[in-house]
Amino acid sequence: AKSEGTLLPEFMNQNVFHLEAHGNRIVVGVGGSKIYVSNNRGSTWTSRANVPIEFNDFNTRLIISNNLIFIASTAGVWFSADDGITWQQKNTGLDNLFVSDIRTTEESIVLVSDKVYVSTLDAETWVARPGSGSIAGSFIAAQQEDLIIGGFDKVTRSRNN
Repeated sequence: AKSEGTLLPEFMNQNVFHLEAHGNRIVVGVGGSKIYVSNNRGSTWTSRANVPIEFNDFNTRLIISNNLIFIASTAGVWFSADDGITWQQKNTGLDNLFVSDIRTTEESIVLVSDKVYVSTLDAETWVARPGSGSIAGSFIAAQQEDLIIGGFDKVTRSRNN
């Protein structure tokens, strides 16, 4: 038997632009500069209205890595270690702040801007991957040691090391 979903009143009349789940934690980015965070699989939600990036289009990406929340957009990368109460910008090493996608692997964070960049899980410094060239408008899928990178005119696979 199919189960009908439960309508969540927190999201009535809100435009949801991105959501991410990891373990019991769910983070939802809604229109404007706001996220909702749940640490119990959606049973309760906490609203955070001080997000430095506006979720007004689908160019904004949100990921969860351990206890960190990352937001990437046309203004670079931001992260929070306290469920979105405070935010820090993490753009050191990026030549171009327009980020089209961001993903985590077990050991790193990978993003696509004008090139593919890799950082450790703290995102202190981004390092361009050699040979990644110009791939604007791309998306990443991380699968074990492989990165699948798709752009306007190609899809490539490479080892994430």
